[in-house]
Amino acid sequence: FPKGHEVKLRSVKTPYPIDERTWKPEDDEPGQYAEDIASYAASGLFASLVARPDLAVAVQRMCSRVTKWTAADDEKLVRFMSYIAQEHDLELAGTLGPEDLDDLELVVWPDADWNGDPHTTRSTSGLFVELHGKKTGHTFPLTWKVSHQTATSSSSAESETVSASVGIRHAALPIQSLLEAMLGVTIPISCKIDNTQAIAAIKNGYSKKLRHLQRTHRVSIGTLHEIYGDPKIRMEVEYAPSAEHKGDFFTKELDAAAFLAARTRIGLRSPSARTA
Repeated sequence: FPKGHEVKLRSVKTPYPIDERTWKPEDDEPGQYAEDIASYAASGLFASLVARPDLAVAVQRMCSRVTKWTAADDEKLVRFMSYIAQEHDLELAGTLGPEDLDDLELVVWPDADWNGDPHTTRSTSGLFVELHGKKTGHTFPLTWKVSHQTATSSSSAESETVSASVGIRHAALPIQSLLEAMLGVTIPISCKIDNTQAIAAIKNGYSKKLRHLQRTHRVSIGTLHEIYGDPKIRMEVEYAPSAEHKGDFFTKELDAAAFLAARTRIGLRSPSARTA
């Protein structure tokens, strides 16, 4: 923190406050860190993109507030810095071996909260992509993403379908093409979705309730269906419950227990775990 803005950092388990408190009029006053928040946000964004997926949701929320920073946001920044100070040494781990080469799959975990941002009506799309050895169970993380959707979704199925579209078209297909060029084989895609209506829309190629997506979100269910049905792409769309879904980590502010479980699920660990 800048000189004159020193604060005492606390011991916390998550990078964002979970407990709701009563709103106070002064919460809407300009925050004391408003002039410096762009720098904090940029530093946090770099870390969240290259090595620390556990910071992604908090950073996305922070970036959306840069031009309208308030005293209430100051509290969230202190919480964020407290978490980093306590968990600065976490590392993202993955394992693959030569024995995995013949049965690799590219697993994409797209997810969305429905209108979960407290400052807008927009949903948040989350994404986690990894390589998975089906026989050994080995996994290796490749990329992740948190982003606001560009239009308001009217249902959970809508927000989930939009997130799946981004995950498949902007992440899974380009990564599959890169791996094909590197390895000389087409790695099949497994798209894990925790909404049965979104899965049905992709497999059927049409949904009466979601027929407006092409206009509101610029998402074509027909395109997703063609990708699903293309034998050269080799993509399966499967249901995964929310409690096991790795993309859920990138859509919302989880409570402490769920946050720590999700963090472990994607492979984040302390250095001491290497020898444990």
